[in-house]
Order: sequence, then C-alpha cells, then structure tokens
Amino acid sequence: MDEQTTKILDKIPFFRKQRKISKNTVRHQRRFLFPKANFGMVFLRKKASDSLNAKNPFKELIKRLPYFKRKITVQKKENVAKLSQDKVIHKQIYRSFIILTVLILMVSITASFSLYTSNGNLKKVEHLISHQVMTASQIQMETLQLHVIFQGYLTRNYSIGDVKKKLEEIHEGLTTLHNAIVTNDNNAESKEITEEIVRYEEVYARLEEYADKLPITYADTAQATKDTIVLLSLDRIEKMKESANLLKQYTLNYTTPIIHNIHDQNDLYARVSIIMTFAALIIALYFVYTITGNVKAFRNHIHQRTKELVSEADEMIRIASDVRHDAVISDQHLSELSRDIEVLVAGTDEIASAVEEVNRGINDVGLLNESLAQSTESTIVFVEKTQSDLTQFNEKLEDRLGNVQGIIEHLHGSLSEIMEASDNVVQLTDKINNINRILTDITSISKQTNLLALNASIEAARAGEYGRGFTVVAEEIRNLSNQSSQSALEIEKIIKDLIGQSSVTVKKLNQSTQIAVASVTETKQITAIFHEVSGIFRDIVKDINSIKELSDLVSENSAKTNHETDQIRTYSQSITERIQQFISSIQQFAGVVIEVTNTTKDSLEGVQHQFKLLETQKDNIENIYQTVKGL
Repeated sequence: MDEQTTKILDKIPFFRKQRKISKNTVRHQRRFLFPKANFGMVFLRKKASDSLNAKNPFKELIKRLPYFKRKITVQKKENVAKLSQDKVIHKQIYRSFIILTVLILMVSITASFSLYTSNGNLKKVEHLISHQVMTASQIQMETLQLHVIFQGYLTRNYSIGDVKKKLEEIHEGLTTLHNAIVTNDNNAESKEITEEIVRYEEVYARLEEYADKLPITYADTAQATKDTIVLLSLDRIEKMKESANLLKQYTLNYTTPIIHNIHDQNDLYARVSIIMTFAALIIALYFVYTITGNVKAFRNHIHQRTKELVSEADEMIRIASDVRHDAVISDQHLSELSRDIEVLVAGTDEIASAVEEVNRGINDVGLLNESLAQSTESTIVFVEKTQSDLTQFNEKLEDRLGNVQGIIEHLHGSLSEIMEASDNVVQLTDKINNINRILTDITSISKQTNLLALNASIEAARAGEYGRGFTVVAEEIRNLSNQSSQSALEIEKIIKDLIGQSSVTVKKLNQSTQIAVASVTETKQITAIFHEVSGIFRDIVKDINSIKELSDLVSENSAKTNHETDQIRTYSQSITERIQQFISSIQQFAGVVIEVTNTTKDSLEGVQHQFKLLETQKDNIENIYQTVKGL
C-alpha cells in the first residue's frame, strides 16, 4: 500500500485501521463505487443561512403595531390616582351640607326665638288683660253695683251690710290692680293709673267712713243727718264711678302700645325668617349647581377613561388576532417540516437500499470476477444516484433548518407579544381597580349625601313653614344620591366580573408564556439535532468519497479484487450502520417536531381562548362605558 492510499484512508474514521490496501485496489474501488464526492452540505448550510437572514414577517408585524411603540409613562399610570386626589367631590358635598344644615338651624333658631318671644309677649298681654283690664272693668262694674246697692239701701231694699260687703270687694279689686301695675311696669301710663287708684282709695276710705256712720235702717237717725250723709255718699259714689272709668281708660291706653309692639316684633321676626329662608335657598341652589358641575366633570373624565380602555381592548384584540394568525402559520410550517422529514426518511431508506445493493454488487464481484468492469459501472451508477439523493436530502434538510430558525424567531416574537399583552392586561386590571376605588368613594359619598339629606329634611320639618323649601331640595338631593348609589353598585358589579375575567386572562397568558418558552427550548433541541444530522451527513460524504476512491482503485487493480472486496464489504457495513444511525436521528427529530407541533397547537388554542376572553372584556368595558354615559 503506497503513501497516497494511506492518506486517503486516514481521512475516513472507519478505515484508519485498514492500512494494507494497495494503491491499485484503492483506485479500482474508487472507480467502482461513487463518482462524486460533493454531498451538497455547503448548499444546505447556505440555504439555512439565507433563511435565517431573511426578514421575519412576525417581527415586522410587531414593529408596525403602534401599541408596542407606545411607552407607558408614570403620568399615564397615575392618572386615576391623580383624579381621585384632585376631584374631592365628597369633601365639597360634605362642606355644602354642613353649611345648609347650619343655615337651617339658624332659621329654625330664629323662628323658635320669634315664637318664644311672641309667646312671652302674649303671656304678658294675657297677664295685663287678666290682672289690669279685667280688674279695672270689675272695679267699674262693682262701682255701678255699689251705686245700685246704695240706692236700694235708700229704698230699704238693701242693708248697710250689703253696702260694706261691696265696698270690701271693691277694695280687694283695687289692691289687685295696684299690685299688677306696680309689678309690671313703671312708664307714664302706669304712674297715672297708680295715682288714680290712690285717689279712688281716698274716695273709698271716705265712703267707708260714711258707711260706718250710717244706721242699719234709714229711720234710726234724724232727717238732717241722714240727708247730709246720703248726699255726701252719693257724691263720693259718683267720684268712684269717674275714677273707675278713668282706671279702665288708662289701662286700655297702657296695654294698647304693648300689643302694637308685640305685632311689630312678630312682623320683624317673620321678615327676618323669610329673608334667611330665601338666602339659604339661594346658597343651597348654588352648592347644588357646583356639586352637579363637579359630578358632570367627574363623569366626563370616567367617560374618557372608558373610551381609552375600549380602544386599548380593541388594540389588544387585534394583537391577539395577529398572534393567532402567526401561530397558524407556525403550525403550517411545522406540518410541512414533518412531511419533509418523512420524505427524508424515505430517501434514507433508499440510500440504505442502495448500500445493500452495493454490497450485493461486491459479492457479485467476488463471485464473478470476469464481469468486474460491468459490475463496477453498475456500482458507480448506484453511487451517483445515492449521492444525488443525498444531495437533495441535504438541501431539503438545510431548507427545513432555515424554517426551524424562522419558527424560533416567530416563537420568540410571540413570547414577547404575549408577555407585553400580559403587562397590558395587568395595567388594565390596575386601571379597573382604580375605577373600583373611585366608585367606592362615590358610594360612600352617596351614603353620606343621603344621610345629610335626611338630616336636612328633619331639620326642615322642625322649622315648619319656614323649612318647606328645604324639604323639597333635600328630597331631590336624596333622590340623586340614591340614583348615583344604584349606578355605582351596577358599575361595581360589572367591574368585579371584569376583574375576575382579567385574572383568568393573566393566568392564561402566563400559561401561554410557559408553553411558548417550552416550544423555544424544544425548537432549540431540534436545531441541535439538525446540526448533529448535518455532521452525520458530512461523515457519510467523506465515507462515500473514500468509497469512490477505493472503487477507482478496485478498477485499476482488478487482480486484487477479491481481497479488496472483503474490505469494501466491511466498509459498506460501516456505511449501513451510519445510515441506520442517521435514520434513528431523523426519527428522533421527527418525534421532536411532532411534539413541537402539538405544543404549538396547544399554544394556538390558548391564544384563541385568550382572544375570546379579550372579546368578553371588551364587551364588559363597553357595558361600563354605557353605564357611565347614562349617569
């Protein structure tokens, strides 16, 4: 065996131990087996490199989406919190109702003070009437009765005891009137009444003195004495009548200004109460208008935020649709890859058949040395066919390797998009939670408003006629509070459902992320297997080239054909083992591709389920939008 043959055989791992083959035998065997040494691996590697460097439509899709160009700033994340800090509506409502309650209390206190003062003045008038006017009238009437009794005494119808009894009654009336006048006031009229009472008492004392001098019967005294006493008595009774008339007149003059003063005070208190009522009503209307404006502004803000949520939900639905479309494309690529692998396995079976045929040819060479040339040509044909098939298989393998790399890029893009969609859903959940907190504040405000309106109604009811206007305003405010509370409860219920569905969406997105990560790992394993298969192909190409060289040596050294045929048979068996190993690797690769296909299908189903959840969330957000719009 010469140096050239040794160098050729050293290149082949299987033939490194076989160093006794001669140069002619190797040349004959090289001509006999495979005429071409190029197995097409360079073309396949170039094909894979071109596929990896090609533009990824999924990446381009993500770059074109404006949603992924947008950056979520701290300002956008804190909009709802800032709204809840700026729009302190519940504090304004609380202060407004405190002021309304104070005004109602002031009106109630003023009305109560007016009624209390009027009642005091009326009691005072009643006291005057009962102790002064009635007493004066009683004195006047008793004076007339005294005059009648004294006339009856002269006609012997009454005794002097009746006269003295009536005088005692008049004295009691004078004492009562004098005490009432002195106790109540010290103005000019009361002084005149007191002076007149003193004069009346002087007349009464003289008349009582005369009455003591009168006999029990008219016939008990001389005529002159009786006439003098009777005339004097009648003169005193006339003076008593005049004094009684003056007492009544002075008493009326004394009580009339007091009654007018009472009426003036009542009118003043009524006017003040009416003015305060109108002032409180105007202030209440002002605060109601202010609160209504703030509530409208808050409603418009929620309206705008809900529009943004609906827009983001639509954008997320579009992204989910694109992800689903790309997942379908990835599934199609994997299906095509699986079919190509099946074709590659079939081609490998053909290679194994060709190798077996080569073995049969070698046996025929040993048995039929005379037809060596013809068998060698047939073998070369088989080797060329096998080399061509291997070249085609290698090209397909490199092409599918490029597809696998594309799938890896798609999966990476899908994983990034799913993670971004998960972050968007989390941000959406945070915004919904902020809205829920705001709705909780609205519910608390409605409860406080309802309670304050109830207190205002109670205070207005205590105020009577002066608080009737406040009763109507408080009732309207309480109705508005009940409507706001009911709407807030409905929105809170929808938001709870939306939060639950968002949690399910986040969970599904996390599961999809895990599946996508597993798909990426398994796809990397596929790439490693592809590289391993490529190495096997390179070894097979080297072996085939070596076999071709050996066939050439066999052609040149036909004399040593029998000896070299055994060696070629050994080499063919080694090639068969390598092909079997290659077939095993291809089958393993096919199993991994099938597993990746199933994983991609599961990911596609998860994406479809997330798409449905996003549509449900969009419907819920639109329901919230309609509810807020109806506030």
